[in-house]
Amino acid sequence: MGVLAVGSQIDQQVVAALQHQEMQLLTALHLKQHEERMSALHMRQQEMLQHQEQQLEELIRRQIQRQEQLDVHMKSQQERISSHIQVVLL
Repeated sequence: MGVLAVGSQIDQQVVAALQHQEMQLLTALHLKQHEERMSALHMRQQEMLQHQEQQLEELIRRQIQRQEQLDVHMKSQQERISSHIQVVLL
């Protein structure tokens, strides 16, 4: 094997190693980009979840308020009915 053949073989090995390294770097870049997209998606999901939790808390608060108002109204109505019954019985 001549010097040129050995040099050519070494050049091919260097080219192959550089191509392999480039592929690894591209793979790492794609993984990093995917990680960034997943992180952004996770943040958006967290924000949406927080917003939905706030909406749920508000709905629960309103429902409790409505129930309290209904309870007050029913108690008042029961008192009026009781008062009417007392009048009828006298």
